Amino acid sequence: MQLKGMEFDFDFSDTEDLQRFEKAHEALLNADTTGKKASEVARKQCAAAKTFFDTVLGVGAYEKLVDKPTSTLSNNNAIWDFVEAYQQAVDEAEKQQRQRLDKFKKYTAGRRRT
Repeated sequence: MQLKGMEFDFDFSDTEDLQRFEKAHEALLNADTTGKKASEVARKQCAAAKTFFDTVLGVGAYEKLVDKPTSTLSNNNAIWDFVEAYQQAVDEAEKQQRQRLDKFKKYTAGRRRT
């Protein structure tokens, strides 16, 4: 997977990678981001993003992807970059499946079955 021009050892079609992503995503969604002050909430959001990236892409990924670790905007941008890469991977997989199905139909269409 490529993010911000860097290659990470992650493949959405790999079941181990996908399972790690699902668990980290669930943890990100359920992270405790409560606090009395906006700064407390923001720090927890940034910490949740760090845990997500380091879990999914490997330790140190967060530092490579997030320009300013104390900025919720920078953290959110990195998460959206990941979401866009995920969508591209899904789109590519669906495209390949359609191409293969079209090829299969080409060679099986109109054949009699006995």
